[in-house]
Amino acid sequence: MNSIKYMSKYGNFKKRIIFAFIEYFLSCTIWLLIDQYLTYSVFDNAIAKNSARTLIFVTILVIVKQTLKTSEAIFHCMVRHHLQREYANHARKDLFSKFINTKISYFDNANTGEMLELVMNDTGNASTFFTQNGLISFGNLCAKLPLLLIILFFINFKLTTILVLIYMVGYLALIISNKKTFKMISEIRNLNISITKWITEQVNNFELIKSINIEEIRLSKMNELLEKYTNESENLDKLIRKYNFSYTLFSFFASIATTCIGGYDLATSVLSYGTLMLFINGTTSIKGSCDDLVTRLPILNESFISMKKIYNYLNKYEPEIQTGKLKLERINDIKFDNVYFSYNNDRQILSNISINVNNNDKIAIVGRTGCGKTTLVNLLCRFYDVSKGSIFINGENINNYTLESLRENIGYVMQDVVIFDGNIYDNINYANKDVQKEQIETICKKLRLHDKIISFSEGYELNLNKNQDLFSLGEKQMINFARIMVENPSVVILDEITSSLSYENEELVKNAIKEITKDKICFIIAHRLTTIKSCNKILYMENGKILENGSHQELMDIKGKYYNLVKN
Repeated sequence: MNSIKYMSKYGNFKKRIIFAFIEYFLSCTIWLLIDQYLTYSVFDNAIAKNSARTLIFVTILVIVKQTLKTSEAIFHCMVRHHLQREYANHARKDLFSKFINTKISYFDNANTGEMLELVMNDTGNASTFFTQNGLISFGNLCAKLPLLLIILFFINFKLTTILVLIYMVGYLALIISNKKTFKMISEIRNLNISITKWITEQVNNFELIKSINIEEIRLSKMNELLEKYTNESENLDKLIRKYNFSYTLFSFFASIATTCIGGYDLATSVLSYGTLMLFINGTTSIKGSCDDLVTRLPILNESFISMKKIYNYLNKYEPEIQTGKLKLERINDIKFDNVYFSYNNDRQILSNISINVNNNDKIAIVGRTGCGKTTLVNLLCRFYDVSKGSIFINGENINNYTLESLRENIGYVMQDVVIFDGNIYDNINYANKDVQKEQIETICKKLRLHDKIISFSEGYELNLNKNQDLFSLGEKQMINFARIMVENPSVVILDEITSSLSYENEELVKNAIKEITKDKICFIIAHRLTTIKSCNKILYMENGKILENGSHQELMDIKGKYYNLVKN
């Protein structure tokens, strides 16, 4: 029920659902009464009394009725598809909003396949509640069942009681089977998530798979997953066929009971032809609505499972990063004061970090992999909050500033090149929409990228995402640099940006570093000596602690950890 309550979050959407349900409920009731009246009129007035005039009148009414029902069906189809699109759009917007506003720590252990399944497939499956006649099936039952039962009990109490008992036993068996079906569908959906995640991993590591020649092994694993998925799906189909057969059997017994008892009552003049046909028409109508719901149960189960997943994710408690109220105009100095950090209060990642950074300082952070270099700068961006101690910016606790203004003042260039869909202008001007094209071209000239771009016929309009092979890794890294220069932050973080570059590309990046770090505080995480020698302060880290702090020459003179790192 909570999954369906999610729909009521949107006022207008909720009203449209209620309106559609009430409108369908009323139309079902009206058409039902008209059908019963026409059935009775044909058999007891037209046929029994041999009245041609009544038969012609009833025929005209049937034609008018069918015309109106066809028009209404078209209208219902339009309404259902509109509700489907609106629900899917609302759900996707809410899910994406939840993603981008969630603490980054959530994504440390997030299942990529599950997230893709949630945004793309689950929203689509949930919205089929409207188009796959879920709304209509429930509307049918709610409108027809009470009214028809009243009419049938009035016509023949004994026969109606027998039919109700037969259908109750049938539906009891159906409920038991449906619980198993619901569980199996959930398991199949989880298996599909695993397959999606696995395929995503293979695509992301395609070059590695090729380089170590494990294509056949990966293909074998894929076949194994697909075979398991196929077997589970076949087991589900068998269960569905089994409970469909059981329900059909009970419906068959109900039909036999109606025919035998109704025929006997007709022969003994307890019922007239019109009354018997009215009864048969009523039971057929109930059977049709029930059959329709039973047939659509697997689809409706998928819809409800998806609705439940969406609701649970959107209502899952995620501790929010507390944001301050002060607006940060520019970062002039930074102080880490006895900072400690651990993930989920587990092993300490950073311990007793104390550093002072002044305006225009260039700080290099070096150390072996896993010593806490990237974690340290992530704390400055408030991707995580410190476990103990404090970080001060311009003498004010970092928590007192708004997240938006803090991150506007920090430009982060990561090792992995990030290219978005769109042309070169769009990639560089990804966040700052007010910048002029001339400014972008000036920046690219400073980064020695302009000549390469204008060598293409499309120039800056070239779709970068589709033509990445035209640019070297270093040139693509320049796009990231240009993006930061457009934003013009007061602090720049460069994380292992030269680790996988050739000598030529490294020279290109070294020039770019000079441009991007002018008049700014800069943190450089790097292994290459050429990148860090020019920094006025170098921090050597080991096991989450700063063991050495000084300029390149100062650290070389003491012949400690940094000295050994350089020499080796």
